[in-house]
Amino acid sequence: IRRVCDKSIEPLEIRVVQRGTFEKLMEYAISRGASINQYMAP
Repeated sequence: IRRVCDKSIEPLEIRVVQRGTFEKLMEYAISRGASINQYMAP
């Protein structure tokens, strides 16, 4: 919320993840009721 008030931009954080991480996240989201059409992995 602080960013909205002073219009500052926080530093970008980039992380390297293991192969298959996004597929696992998609499977988890779908198992919790998310629509496959609403999930978009990079």
